[in-house]
Amino acid sequence: MPEKSPSEIAAELDDLKRSLSACARAVSHDESLAVTFERGQGVVNIGGSKLSEPAASLDSEALSATRGQADAVALWRAHHDESIHQRRAPADPVAKRLFDAVEQTRVEAVGTRYLDGVASNLEVNLSKRLSGLNNDSDYSDILAEGLGLLLRQKLTNRPVPERGREVLSHCSETLQKVSPEWLDRLFEQRHDQQAFAQQVNDLLLEMNFTDGAEDGEYAADADDEIDNNDIADDDSDSDLPSGESDPSDDMPESEGDEGDAVDDPEDDSDTQGADTSETPGSSIQETSSEAAKKYHVYTTEFDEVIAPLDICSATELAKLRERLDEHVGDLQSSVGRFANRLQRHLLANQNRTWDFDQEEGVLDTARLTRVVTDPMQPLSFKQEKESKFRDTVVTLLIDNSGSMHGRSIVVAASCADVLANTLERCGVSVEILGFTTRAWKGGQSRNKWVIAGQPHHPGRLNDLRHIVYKGADTPWRRGRNHLGLMLRKGLLKENIDGESLTWAYQRILLRPERRKILMVISDGAPIDDSTLSANPGKFLERHLQEVIKQVEADTDVELTAIGIGHDVTQYYKRAATIANVSELASVMTTQLVELFSQAMPKRKRRARRL
Repeated sequence: MPEKSPSEIAAELDDLKRSLSACARAVSHDESLAVTFERGQGVVNIGGSKLSEPAASLDSEALSATRGQADAVALWRAHHDESIHQRRAPADPVAKRLFDAVEQTRVEAVGTRYLDGVASNLEVNLSKRLSGLNNDSDYSDILAEGLGLLLRQKLTNRPVPERGREVLSHCSETLQKVSPEWLDRLFEQRHDQQAFAQQVNDLLLEMNFTDGAEDGEYAADADDEIDNNDIADDDSDSDLPSGESDPSDDMPESEGDEGDAVDDPEDDSDTQGADTSETPGSSIQETSSEAAKKYHVYTTEFDEVIAPLDICSATELAKLRERLDEHVGDLQSSVGRFANRLQRHLLANQNRTWDFDQEEGVLDTARLTRVVTDPMQPLSFKQEKESKFRDTVVTLLIDNSGSMHGRSIVVAASCADVLANTLERCGVSVEILGFTTRAWKGGQSRNKWVIAGQPHHPGRLNDLRHIVYKGADTPWRRGRNHLGLMLRKGLLKENIDGESLTWAYQRILLRPERRKILMVISDGAPIDDSTLSANPGKFLERHLQEVIKQVEADTDVELTAIGIGHDVTQYYKRAATIANVSELASVMTTQLVELFSQAMPKRKRRARRL
């Protein structure tokens, strides 16, 4: 068989990379996942979705290991919340290395429960990684792999590889404290990342890798821990146990059925100087009340980020799309008119440049002197090229709550559809996201809370449903049918805006484009009956305001909002309110034109992420 040419090998490698990226997006259920490859990279950068560059000649084992790297990235995206991970990670470098390894083991165990092929790829990749360890390796790396192997055996019931037994033997003395009881506790919490992280930190404390002093959150009661979407102050020392008084309630303490207390207007200035001799625990109760008002989540176990095909067949989506097209009717011309206005504006602002010294194109008259002075010189041509807005991504975050039912959701879907197609033709990447809940008045989260005895101030008590209608890398023609899902009966329920905005913000931050625009379309304040009935007043609204404040402080993301019959200017600095949903296309276009007319904001280093 003749040897392959370099161009053939390069083409095969490109096909392999595209295949790995597509598989990773499928496994992660995230069409926006962008897998990149780097030469000479020894360790997979899971958080950043970077893989080692595939070798030119891949045998079957090397190919499985490479697939295992891609699968590890995909499972990390699907079953891992980075904000929880960063919040719970210990400060000590060695403890952090162990913490990361155990979390990766949890993610892979949970993700491969029904994916035997993925599990096999991960096993080959694990063996390859273990073979890279030797006596010269850092002991923390060996110990991290050893702890991960112990947990892996417990979570997956798979045998330890031969090389893994050598690793365990090398660090057996240090791992003696990892008793079967500890493994049982971790096994029980494998589906709850936050509870799992709590157990891991307790284990690291017992193994003397942390002293627990610098991370007060680890000592907090599990029912009162602040979850991944908290917008907590950075200087908070700890989450104090939940008390029985709440200054946000309107009832006196003696009359409140749920133990919530009213806040005396004069107490704000005198709290720290009050005479505590009469009430020895008053300062603790006050701090506990403030902690109760801070946004937290009872459990994230039942939350989901899905694509339309996860809950709806392709056939049904096609029918729903037909229904959407029927409902559009007279909207099509008006929405199209505004879209054309936006397109004209974008094309008028494109910078046109030239590629010189081309073999064909327009004759470059500026260089004819070379031909005159030296007739042997060839003619020089130039070709015009357009610098489109390829450094821009726009995310449309659409409220999918029940109040949007009817014409509001039809118009929102139609506007998103037409404008996404328009922006894509102009080289602008567009992502369309939706947010709602999985149930009315609380779902499995609330049931879990009820079974636990309904502890005070539980935090958010419903199951989130975040929907990726169209990823930024998905062509409009492939994602257009997905927008029909908004018309599906039973989809629109309640809305928890703060966490949804955090989710969209964190997604757009991962995009490679330099300019990032996030547009929110909503018709009301955050509402979830189960959450609001069990927490202090304005619990969801306060959180939304805190999230908006932090997103607007980040110059990397330009945030704008449109309220349908709801004044969103009270929340957002850049916002518009419309009385009739028929105005939506006009206002969306106007806001986008204004944004594109402005210079790109100067970027600054971000102090922290949500």
